[in-house]
Order: sequence, then C-alpha cells, then structure tokens
Amino acid sequence: MARWLLARLLPVELREAFLGDLEEKYVRQAARDGRVRAALAYVGQLLRCRPIALRRALRTGQARAPRMRRHPMNGFLDDVSHGLRRMAAAPAQSALAVLTLAVGVGATTIIFSVVDGVLLRPLPWDSADALVRLNASRSEGNWISNSEPEFLDIRKLDEVFTGVAAYGQSMPVLGDSLAPRRIRMLIASAALFSVLGEAPLLGRTFTEEEDQRGRDLLLVISWEFWQRQFGGRPDVIGQTIRLSDQPATIIGVMPRGFAFPVPDVQAWAPVRIDFANPWARNNHYLEIIARVRPGVSVAHARARLDALAAASEAAYPEFYAEGGYRIRTMLLREHMVGGVRRPLLVLLGAVGLLLAIACVNVAALLLARGEARRRELAVRASLGARSGRLARLTLLESAWLAALGGGLGAALARFGVPPLMRLAPGSLPRTHEVAVSGHILMFSLLVVLLTGLAFGAWPALNASRADPAEALKEGGAGRVGGRRRQAARRSLVVVQLALAVALVLGAGVLVRSMVKLYGVDAGIDPANVLTLRLTPTQASYPSYPAVIAYHEAALERVRNLPGVISAGAVSNLPLAGPMNGWSFQIEGRIPANIGEAPDADINMITPDYFQTMNQGIVRGRAFTPRDRADAPPVVIISESMASRFFPGEDAIGKRFRVWEPWPWMEIVGIVRDVRHYGVDRESDPAWYVPHAQAYVSAYTTFYAMTMVVRTAGEPVALAEPIRAELRALDRAIPVENVQPMERVLEASLGTRRFTMQLIVAFAALALFLATVGVYGVVAGSVAARGREIGVRMALGAQRPQVLTAVLAEALALAALGILGGLAVSMAASAAMTGLVFGVRPVDPMTCVVVAIGMAVTTALAALSPALRATRVDPLSALRVD
Repeated sequence: MARWLLARLLPVELREAFLGDLEEKYVRQAARDGRVRAALAYVGQLLRCRPIALRRALRTGQARAPRMRRHPMNGFLDDVSHGLRRMAAAPAQSALAVLTLAVGVGATTIIFSVVDGVLLRPLPWDSADALVRLNASRSEGNWISNSEPEFLDIRKLDEVFTGVAAYGQSMPVLGDSLAPRRIRMLIASAALFSVLGEAPLLGRTFTEEEDQRGRDLLLVISWEFWQRQFGGRPDVIGQTIRLSDQPATIIGVMPRGFAFPVPDVQAWAPVRIDFANPWARNNHYLEIIARVRPGVSVAHARARLDALAAASEAAYPEFYAEGGYRIRTMLLREHMVGGVRRPLLVLLGAVGLLLAIACVNVAALLLARGEARRRELAVRASLGARSGRLARLTLLESAWLAALGGGLGAALARFGVPPLMRLAPGSLPRTHEVAVSGHILMFSLLVVLLTGLAFGAWPALNASRADPAEALKEGGAGRVGGRRRQAARRSLVVVQLALAVALVLGAGVLVRSMVKLYGVDAGIDPANVLTLRLTPTQASYPSYPAVIAYHEAALERVRNLPGVISAGAVSNLPLAGPMNGWSFQIEGRIPANIGEAPDADINMITPDYFQTMNQGIVRGRAFTPRDRADAPPVVIISESMASRFFPGEDAIGKRFRVWEPWPWMEIVGIVRDVRHYGVDRESDPAWYVPHAQAYVSAYTTFYAMTMVVRTAGEPVALAEPIRAELRALDRAIPVENVQPMERVLEASLGTRRFTMQLIVAFAALALFLATVGVYGVVAGSVAARGREIGVRMALGAQRPQVLTAVLAEALALAALGILGGLAVSMAASAAMTGLVFGVRPVDPMTCVVVAIGMAVTTALAALSPALRATRVDPLSALRVD
C-alpha cells in the first residue's frame, strides 16, 4: 500500500527512488497482489509502457488507470532535473568532472584572450590595415632607424601615402627639485595624429610650422597624464610645465585609451627637425609610419620606395655604399606583434591540448558512470523507455557538467586575466588591450557546448544501445562493463597519456632551454650588482665638462659607502636596450664615403666599469682616471670587433676615428664580448670610449648614464643609502630604474620565461589529469575482473602475480601513450624551433626522462587498485547473484 501511495502522491520529478526498485521481480509480485493493481496500472500508464505483468493487472478489470495528458516539455524538464539529481548522488565524481572542465575551459579562455588581444584584434586606429612601418638598411639584413632627410624624402611620395610621420622616444625630467621624475615622451612629426586617424579630446595638435628647430616646446598629453597630474581640469590647455628645466606649453589632450607606440607614453612633442645639419643624413634615430593610399598595394609602395632608395644612393654617394641603402616596408601590426606570434600560438596549442585532456578525462568518467547505471537503464528500457529518452537522460547529465564547468571556467578566466598580465613580460605588446570581452565569453560558451556534446555523446550512445536482457543478467559482483566498453575506456586513457606526454615533453625541452640560457656566459657577472639610471638635465649642466663632473662626483660618493666594492657607469647597460651603432674609419683603410665605412656599437664608460661588471680585459689595459679630455684619445674594442676588423694582426696600438675632423683614437685594450641584445644572441662588435673623453674624440657625450655598483652583500639593501647620497649631491636629478643586474638579465629572457612557465603549468595539470584517468581505468578494470581474479587466486595464483598482472596492464597503456606523445611532439616540433636554445625541439635526453617519469607515474597511479586486486576474496568473488 505504501508503494501505491508513493505512486499516487509523489511528484513526477521525484519518483526516481520508486522506479529504482521497480525491477522484474517486484513487478511479478505486484501483479499477483490485487491490492496494488491500481498502483501498477497507474505506474504503467505513467511510464507509457505495457510490460507483460502490468498488462495482466490491467486485464483483470479491477482497476483502471487514470487518463493523463502531459505536455511534451514536462518530460524534458523531468530529464533535466534527473540529470541534476544524478550529479548530487555522486558529489565527488561530479565535483572532479566540473573542476576538470573548469580548469580546461578557464585556461583556454585566458590564453585565447591574450591571443585575441595581441594578435587577432585589429589595431585601435582607423583603417589600421593601411598603416605600414618603414626601416632603412645600410647593409643586407641590418635594419636600422631613419634619418631626418630620409624621412623628408619619403614624405614627398604623395602618390603612395596619404601621410607619413616620424617619431623617436625621449625621457625628460618632469617637475622641480622637490619631486623630480622622468616621463616617457614621444618626439613626433606633426602628421603623427592624422596618420593614426586620432583627434585630440581637448585642444589641438601641433602643426608643421611648429615642428622646427628654434620654436617653443609644445606638448600634447595623454588622458592618464591629464587625470593624474591636473585632476582632469578642463583649463589645462595653455598651462606650462617644466620638462628637463625647459618650459613646455600644453596645447592638447588625447582621448582615453590612446597609446602609441607603447601604452605608457605620457606626452607628445614636436620632433623639431634640423634642416641645416650636414651630417643629418647619417644620423639614424627616427622611426617612420605611413598610411598607404586607398587602391595602392603594399607591393607598389615597396617598388616606389626601392626607386627612392636607388635615387638617394646616386644623389648622395658619400653617405651610401652602392646597393646598400634599402627601405623595408612592413605592416604596422606585423612589426608590433610579429616577435611574439610564435610563442603565443604555441601557448594556444598547449592549452588546447590541456582542454582536450580535460574533455577526455570527463568522457572516461561519464562512460564509467554510464556502465554503473546500465542495470538502472535496462530496467527503464524493460518498462518501455525509448532509446532516445535514455540517451537524453545521459546527455543532459553531461550538459549539466558542461554548464557548471564552463561557467566556473569563464569565471576563472574573468578573474585570471589581470594577474596573468601582471606577470607578462614587458616585451609582450598590447597587454593593455587584453580582456575577457563579450566575444571571448561567446567563445567560452561555444567551447562548453562543443565539449559537452563531445564527452556526453559517447556515453549517451552506449545508453541508447544497451540491451536490457543482457544488462539484467549481469550480476552486481560480476563485472561493470564488457570488453568493448573496457577497451573504449583504455583508449581514452591512452589518448590522455599521449597528449600529456606531448605537453610534458614540450615543457621539459623549454626548461632545458632556459637552463642552458642561464648558463650562457653573457660576458659580465650580474651577481651582487645594483643598477640605477641618472639623467642630468642640459639646463642645469649646460656643458659636457659639467655633466662629466656630476657623474664623477656621484660615483665618488657611492664608492665611499660601506658595503660597496666598486662602482662605474655606462651609457648603454647590457641586456637593457638597443645600442648606438656608429661608423668609423680605420687608419690606412679609409673608405671613399660614409656608406662604405664599417660600423659597430659604441658605449661610453667610466674607468671602473669593467672591474665592476667583471668584464675582463683580454689584452692591453683598462681606462684610468688619466684618460680625460686633454689626454690622447684612447679606445677599447671587443674581441669580436678585433677579429672582424683586424684579422690576423694585433689590434693593440692600431687607430681609428669616427670621421673627419675627429681625432684618431688609439686602441689600448681588448675586452671580452658581451651579449648585449640577449644571451640567446651572438655578440656584436663593440667599442668603448672614456666618458670623460668622448665629447672630444667620439662626437658626443651621453648625459644619461646607468650607474653599476658591486656590493659585498645583497645589492637591494644599499638602494636607499645610495639614493640618499645622490639626493644630497643634487636632489633635482631623479634616481630611476633601481634594480639588481640579475633582474635585468631575467627581463631580457621575459618572453621565453613566460612561455615556459605557462607550458610547465599546463603540463603539470595534464599529468595530474592523466594520472587520474589511469587510476580510474585500472580501478574499473579490477572491479570488472573481480570474478576472474578470484578464479585465478582460487586456482593458485599468488598475490605478487596478480599485482604484476595489473601493473603490466597499466604500463602497457603508458607505453602506448608515450609512443603517441612522441608522435605528437615530432609533428609539432616545427612550432617549437624558435623557442628553444641549445637543444632540439624533440630532445632525446628529455624524451628518455619523460618516458621514465611517465612510466613511474602510471605505475604509482595503478598501485592502489593493484593492491586492492591482491586482496580479493576468492569465495566472495565466486558468488553469483
């Protein structure tokens, strides 16, 4: 009677407990019991089925089931609620599946957001595909910046470009002596804003008449600078601020979000071209962007620029070697993101593998749950449930998992992008544009939909094809699934292992590459070295002797601090930015024109610089305090410069000069090479001149210098004492970029380290998921073979034999996965070529280590189920339902 009440009173969506016990045995018993005939008739009508026992009860005529009309949508809602109840019935498995999907979807969405913001999203300027960047070349493959006359020549190509703009970067000192700081400013030609298609928010931009030497300094400031420095006041137009002790008048404010060429530019000023400088054509410091006219192809623009280069060679032979001057045309987007395209695409491929592993893991989990429910689904089928309804039940359960996992993954992506961007290296462009936008969320939903269908279709198909008679014959202790279902689960685990091996191999190769990079001798010793930037202004120190005296006084104060071993200064700190490449004449080998003269990087240093950086002198001597402006000009060259320009002879005592009328400089020493542009690049030829002597021997003297301080202990501990000494000397000069040299070295490897860290994280997650998959399939196999194991042990099999057999099964899966992973890695090796250093993309040693590690991990994952198999009781395993 209680069952009759349940059938009558319980809501339809909560009758699962009742149906779970309604098996064939109960149906026959109920049919013989007249007291529950009405209940059976009601249930039969409810399920729209006519099993034999129920038909018998209905034919007695003692009870008639009430007629019911139910909307088709009610059955779908029942199945939806059923899927939610099934998840609640197995909370641990459901939570594992949801978290697995959340990690896969979240990581994929985060990396896709980065790829979209950096690579796929159009540049934030009007018709950005028409923007190109132009570079000059004096020799094949040696692309450099442009000179002022070259910019003026290109600007005349009106039939090709609607506008041409030039710019360079500057770091002037903002403010007075109480709180000085440097800001990033762009010196640009007047056409920059029109070429980009940007208008100011307030005021105006400068004109071509204002873009000349001798005119007052005008400023267009960024929206962020306007808000921070002036509180967003509208009366900012016309106000004057001081930049490097010079007055600058603000004439415009750019809109919020405008950033060119880097996001932290705070102001733009006229470049003020010097038309009277006869050496201007040989002074390459300007970057050029141009907007191609509508209807003009990039190929046609290249042809016109080639013609211009040839005409310039003919007109100015003293500046160009024959065939040496070329103008490279590159789309602005490619220039900005081309260097990071490969690492980002590799990251996207790696996170795609992680998502695939997560989907396969959940598919295997649902397949196992589907096997455990075969008896329940068989009872449903025997009571008349259609195969489509059974498939829908299973598919909706996977849909719930996909929805929850995808929603959690989208939340992880939403909150995970900002911290990831804070970890991103400074060399990664457009990071300020990376965000989880609406179309990124649509991508996440699409991923959720596809993954839900992917890992839910297989179990649903198995459920719809289940044979009720076969399922009802299977005993509870006998087995969970047939051989084909076990083979399917093993196949899924092999796929997981193969993808995990591919990821771990990639991570291992990148780790080995980074280890080799850190082991490369950069030519300097960065340990216990503190670096800081000093920039005296020309207004406060109007002469070269004055700025030299300031740097010498600053070094003297720092050397006297306790804990300081030595201190020096350099114009271009290694690994921290580009060098200045200057041409020169070697005595006895003077070329006919500047264009044919050799060139090398120049650096200006103080006498103790080599000692402080442990950049050893190979031959000759280092600079001394006696190498001043009134002493004979001297120079020290690098080993690579000596071998390239003085092959087979001793360079010591040889002389060269910048150009007439500058004096000859005698080579007094040869110093070790420094990998200035990165430890993964070979050293370029370089020459060094004394800072105190440079303005009389090497064309100029740098105002801004980087001080390097070698300390007896932790260098950061001396940062504040050094700042105090420098403020006491001149508080109007900001002390900036205070950081250990080791951090500079790490920053130079930023993109490689960022890529390695993410792929290592993905590989760790993939290895964990694969381990869970191995554990699940081995545990399922042990449960399915319980009777077989019991028979073997009853016939005399020993526990070690059973343990070995189970572990051998797991190791066989690992072997197949390792082979598959090697195949995937070899197929993807081309993508890894540009990311590794000193190792091959498929490194044999890494392959061996990963294979051994994967085998050990698989054995450990299978150990617990294997030990459980050795504890099977033969008598219990042989019992039949």
